[in-house]
Amino acid sequence: MENPPTGPRRRLRRSAQNRILLGVCGGLGEYLDLDPTLVRLGFVAATFFWGLSIPLYLIFAIIMPREEQPVAEPREVVKENVQEIRTEVERLLNRLADIFRR
Repeated sequence: MENPPTGPRRRLRRSAQNRILLGVCGGLGEYLDLDPTLVRLGFVAATFFWGLSIPLYLIFAIIMPREEQPVAEPREVVKENVQEIRTEVERLLNRLADIFRR
């Protein structure tokens, strides 16, 4: 019986290249070998039909390490990801405030 070939192990990470908000859909697309746009459309459809995708997206954003992050303790990954989410939300709120000021 032959052993299966061993190649580089794929890891589920938030994408640095295929990101719009936090890279969750891009990372899922890369991991599943799907177009990230299809994953994004799936999240949008899930929001309209079941309302689950926003909390699910946030959970993924918290627990999935960024692509360029070195392997760290899970607690540190979560801490860094929560800080990044906080920063990203502040940036988006500032952009929205600028839009409404016009």
